[in-house]
Amino acid sequence: MLGTTPGAGVGGLEATHEKMKKYEFYSANFSTRVYDYLKVMFQFKIDGGINDKGRPAHRGIRLISGPEQVHRMMIKYAGLTLWLKEAKPSADKELQALYIQCMNTLYANQTKELVDSCRPFFFRYRHDVSSGGANPIAEFSFSTNVGAAATSASGAPGGRRISLDGLSGAAHHVIASAVKGDSAGASGVVPSNEMQPAEAFAIALENVVANVIAEQNFISDLFHYVPPAHTRAARRQPQDRNAARDGDDAKARLGENATFYNWVTHRLRPIELWDTPRPKLDSKDVVTQTVHFGSVKEVKSMLDLLYGSLVTQVDSLVDMGTRFDPSQAIGMLVSVSKALDRCKGSDQGFLINVLERCNDKLETTFQSYVSEQARAIEATKLVTKKRVGALPFARIFPKFIAHIENLVGDTGYTARAIADSTYSRISRLIFDTL
Repeated sequence: MLGTTPGAGVGGLEATHEKMKKYEFYSANFSTRVYDYLKVMFQFKIDGGINDKGRPAHRGIRLISGPEQVHRMMIKYAGLTLWLKEAKPSADKELQALYIQCMNTLYANQTKELVDSCRPFFFRYRHDVSSGGANPIAEFSFSTNVGAAATSASGAPGGRRISLDGLSGAAHHVIASAVKGDSAGASGVVPSNEMQPAEAFAIALENVVANVIAEQNFISDLFHYVPPAHTRAARRQPQDRNAARDGDDAKARLGENATFYNWVTHRLRPIELWDTPRPKLDSKDVVTQTVHFGSVKEVKSMLDLLYGSLVTQVDSLVDMGTRFDPSQAIGMLVSVSKALDRCKGSDQGFLINVLERCNDKLETTFQSYVSEQARAIEATKLVTKKRVGALPFARIFPKFIAHIENLVGDTGYTARAIADSTYSRISRLIFDTL
């Protein structure tokens, strides 16, 4: 209302100018009080989440949960943030910066605790060897270099050549299904009561992905970078679009800004449902792009500031999880593919970029692991005086397949195609020794 220009008939009246100045004075004072109040409440609510020591844990991994509590408490201030966006945009920007600063501290602390709680599962192979046990990685690896860091750190013999004996064949799918279906644990690789690094990574990644999705949706709602619930719904249904075009209902008017007046009069509310990725709005869905609807770039900039260390933390999870057993990368790749599939077609551009970067790193790590196995097989053929046939690799190959199948599971993601390609490559190399 204060931003409207008086008509020609009243614009020149002195009484109109006096009224406008009076409204502006009261609006400025109220905006200052709103900003001061929200500033205190934002800091109070977020500090409560930071100091919360009763966070849940899943199988020994401490999960990020503080933001969920903060979101539930702070969304009730969405009407006041809309007032600030209209009446005092500079205060609105300062409030956004304060929120990012405080939440960054919360995420940094809880993400660090999440990563630290994963370390025992990532380094358990090293711990097994340090305690005098056998190196379990040697059971399914053709290369003596795999797991060498763990054995050398403990002083155990890491240069001993792996014994290669048993039975093998090119029909790897048949072998994999047979070994995988053996409930007695024929692979002899990982005890069933222990969690593999890929499993720990999956739990951590799922928690991180859920929080990033919820945070982007919450920021968009709280600071009004998306239309409110039923205004957004009106953009989705053809019948609502017709009503918006022909009707007088401000709630359904296509392309109309969610003003504070409409927010109060028509009881508009945030979309919420923060744990669900929202569809991306293209140019046909968004008729007007105003400060109330925001922009993708502005939300992404806020996420960049909020999750400044997220890429580093995800890289740390990958590095630790594959340090002593690079084959875990194929299992981690399944988790990343699931997360990318969840975000497909959504507006989660920031998260998708992080996941795609992680996906590329995991693929490179696993392919390097496979190449190491291939070099070990080729080296065995070259160092012998005569060809020894496929027999020496038979004990390793079925366990190698069983291990990879255990990591990949019944999935149709990229990891399945990579695993099948790996089986074919290794089996061809084995038969080349004949």
